[in-house]
Amino acid sequence: MTDILSDVPLPRKLSTRTINDWPIENLETGQCFIVPCGMDEEAKTKIERRLRAAASRYGRRLDRKYAVRRLDATQIGLWRTA
Repeated sequence: MTDILSDVPLPRKLSTRTINDWPIENLETGQCFIVPCGMDEEAKTKIERRLRAAASRYGRRLDRKYAVRRLDATQIGLWRTA
């Protein structure tokens, strides 16, 4: 049986950043932008997945190539490669 708990704080909602906040379609070949993500590993993975999915969608729609890389523990970058 599941216990009912009181006085447990609601965790902070993960970023609600949308692809509209990222300047993906404005990038020229060789340019990049950095997304700060100084959160726990699960949140970083979620942001990275969203960024990769957005890059894939824009790449197919605009016939471009993009690469996504983690720069360090707090940043993820997206580059237009072609």
